[in-house]
Amino acid sequence: MRLSGNCVWNNGIPPHRILKVPPNSAHRAQKELATLSSLPASKWSETLQSARLSLIHSQNSTNELLSHTQRWKRAETLLSLLGKGCCSSALMDDTPTLTLLTEHWLELSDEQHRYGSNLVEYHKEWLSSNSPQPFFYWLDYGAGKDVDLTDRPRTRLESQKVTYLTPNQRKSYLVTIKNGLLIYAESNLPVHTLPNTDDSNNSPEEEQLPDPTPTDTPTERLRKKALRNKNKYIYVTDPYQNLYVAKKIKGQFHHSSFLNGGAVCAAGGLVVDQGKLKKITPKSGHYQTDKMHFEALLNWLAGRGVDFGEVKVSDFLR
Repeated sequence: MRLSGNCVWNNGIPPHRILKVPPNSAHRAQKELATLSSLPASKWSETLQSARLSLIHSQNSTNELLSHTQRWKRAETLLSLLGKGCCSSALMDDTPTLTLLTEHWLELSDEQHRYGSNLVEYHKEWLSSNSPQPFFYWLDYGAGKDVDLTDRPRTRLESQKVTYLTPNQRKSYLVTIKNGLLIYAESNLPVHTLPNTDDSNNSPEEEQLPDPTPTDTPTERLRKKALRNKNKYIYVTDPYQNLYVAKKIKGQFHHSSFLNGGAVCAAGGLVVDQGKLKKITPKSGHYQTDKMHFEALLNWLAGRGVDFGEVKVSDFLR
């Protein structure tokens, strides 16, 4: 789902409602604004994002019911995060963006960032209960605190918490392109998503990460899927055209991890052999990359020297 077609950032929240000072503390607010105004655009937006997340989470973590006004303010803040996440508007106003699929909005607004696919099942249970209590209050403190779904056990709900990276943590996953190769910017090491060939525990099938074929039996398809998921790497690009790559860990590290659930320009999976791109797809459970976004990413990569002569591109496009 897209809330807007570009990266124009309009949070609609006055600074005194974002900064952690009372609105009537004018002098302190002015000093803090003066400090923040000297920051680069990306740092400014990250500071605002952190403050807005704190506002949402402080309202989630309390066992007191929120007033109608507080709930509207919280909804306003959440929509701002969904639209822009950690990204500012100044540089990429015409860049199309993608926002989280609706089932993962719960994950973003949850202080613990419990996995959205689990939360949505409890949300359905809450809806069917016709409870007057807000969802997170119902789930953690109210009538639903002892609900334990058979298909989504409470233990899974509480154990699968998605990592949301801080700006410093995010740097470890930033990828640059040098001589057509994908290189981690911080370590200067090539991106490598295949199993280590010197690991004696790896079978030849694991090293090849085989794709399913039309002639595969159901059992064979499941076996191949398990092999791929064991070494699945994912990527996102942000509105600054930064590329991030990391290993997916179900219930712990997903596409939403990179930019704190904020807007992206593309998201999917890839296979890279010592920096050389071998395969790329637009598949993501958190964002729905369409042809326009995927094609823009491919053009961006090609324009920076990536050779697509031997790259397997998802059938989504070719």
